[in-house]
Amino acid sequence: MRLNFEFIFFDSTLENILFEKINLSHVRNMINICKYTFGRKMVFRGIPTKSVYEKSFCYHNSLYNEDRHLIQVSSYVSGETNSGTFNSHIHAPNTPHLDITSGLTIENGFWIGYFHTHYGHFLLSTIQRLWSIDRDKDFFLSPNFEESQIYSFDYIQIIFEALEIDVSKITSLKDGTLLKNTTVNQPIFIENDYCYSKWSDFMKSISKKIINYYNRNESKSPVYISRSKVLSGTRHFEGEESLCEILKIFGIDTIHPEEMSFNEQLRFWNQNKTFIGFSGSSFITSAFFEGKNLIILNHDDYVFGSQLMIDKVSKNNSIYINIDNFISRNYPQNRSYSIINYNAIISQIMHAIRMFE
Repeated sequence: MRLNFEFIFFDSTLENILFEKINLSHVRNMINICKYTFGRKMVFRGIPTKSVYEKSFCYHNSLYNEDRHLIQVSSYVSGETNSGTFNSHIHAPNTPHLDITSGLTIENGFWIGYFHTHYGHFLLSTIQRLWSIDRDKDFFLSPNFEESQIYSFDYIQIIFEALEIDVSKITSLKDGTLLKNTTVNQPIFIENDYCYSKWSDFMKSISKKIINYYNRNESKSPVYISRSKVLSGTRHFEGEESLCEILKIFGIDTIHPEEMSFNEQLRFWNQNKTFIGFSGSSFITSAFFEGKNLIILNHDDYVFGSQLMIDKVSKNNSIYINIDNFISRNYPQNRSYSIINYNAIISQIMHAIRMFE
């Protein structure tokens, strides 16, 4: 379907909308492409490491060797940029603040590590050591795991079922627990830092087990992913509902992932080609597929390194637009923004859509 683009001019109350057809090729607004990366975005080839530690102990959601040194590959690590300087943030101390062990010993385990339940962190961090599973192990080890997490978030249960993980074997650990013969896989994705190209195949293998097929005849009509119903998101954009109403006039429908099951989200991504929306975890879902068109609106000039890596290894066609000039930050709630220039945002989106034609 080819969209008949129109520009919409309206007053500041958003109540009186006037329509005027404009030839899009005459639009002078250039797309404000984001210029910088938050963190780092390295992609490695080859196979990650896989090690067995004869003796170790658990502390701060990580493993430490007999010399009380952090086994970094077991810890949660993320890349970040502070004041333009890259930093690989290790979320555990180099040496444990622990005088005695708990007296508990677990043998023959497979290390999962810190268990994130947030959708984005679950996909990018929790499952990253499961690219190769040693099924002869007696336990899957996770310091903060609770069985209720499996059933509280459908994507966790569905993905673990696809990976054929026996949930009853997942064991939560106390600080000081001694471990023997523990297998630790290197993560194949470190947020905002690096990933292995193998990660894309890993993610696609999961979705194929869930939905069984890939749609080669995706809908050509763009769809907008709304954040307006996110209850626990890091950013909220006041006026997004009005933006969705305007996009509807252009033939662009809106979806709310929070109203869809995980299976429904996968099927939706499987059936569509072009997705638009404010940056967020919903765009990570593209990693279960390949070659999607993404138009991602950013509140500043930075693109997260994680999104860049996802798009590179998933072969997505992505446009990252900085709309900082078209929104205002609400203080003191600095995670909340208000849209102040709808026309400019619509212009940027429509121009980006044309780039995919």
